[in-house]
Amino acid sequence: MISHRSFIKTLACLVAFGVPMAGATGIATAEVVFGNLGNSGTSSLGSSVTDFGNNPPITNLTQRLAQGFTTGASSEYLTVQSITLGLFAATPPASTIDMTVGIYANDGGKPASSASFTSSSVSIGDTGRYVFGFTNTVLDPSTPYWIIPSTASTGSWVENFSSTAPTARNGSGYGYLEALRFGDFDEEGPPVAWYSAPTKQGLAVSITAVPEPSTYAMAAIGAGVAGLLGWRRRKVAADAATAV
Repeated sequence: MISHRSFIKTLACLVAFGVPMAGATGIATAEVVFGNLGNSGTSSLGSSVTDFGNNPPITNLTQRLAQGFTTGASSEYLTVQSITLGLFAATPPASTIDMTVGIYANDGGKPASSASFTSSSVSIGDTGRYVFGFTNTVLDPSTPYWIIPSTASTGSWVENFSSTAPTARNGSGYGYLEALRFGDFDEEGPPVAWYSAPTKQGLAVSITAVPEPSTYAMAAIGAGVAGLLGWRRRKVAADAATAV
């Protein structure tokens, strides 16, 4: 019969070295954590479109749009896997344009001057939902960020079907911050600053994230510990039955 001391030593080794244990699945599940394209990120787009302008440079009488969000207080679902945007290429004669999406830190209620994380490039054509992948993109909890599309040509960010603001999805705790526009408020002068654009809150967006590796590992260890404890109870019961 296994001794109490031996059991504790075995348990400590398993936890310390991360040995796979009973109950660990080994696969982190991606979830839609924020957006207005439904819990799956595939809801319909609307027909309203908005030019977001050039970046770089920002030219006269063009605009650039930013969608703000805050992360949840939990340490889960902070590793961004992808961002889906409703977009189309608005500037002829090019039939498609290459685009990336940046995640910007918050600087006094506005996006920082440069992106903290940048997606892979995607070719944008007709109106549709386009998925931009991210690598090693871990956000901080309870922190505001901004999403900004970036292209050398003018493109358009499409609204979702009901023109509603994005919200937290699947219990993530994420929140809507604000929609901003970069330009001149009356559109008669050169663009000068970011300002609030409440009429643009329906910009189609969906963020997909996975649990942080450390969070997932702890969950797996917890499941494994529970499995090991169950095994010990069954072993003790079996030894007691044999001894009778």
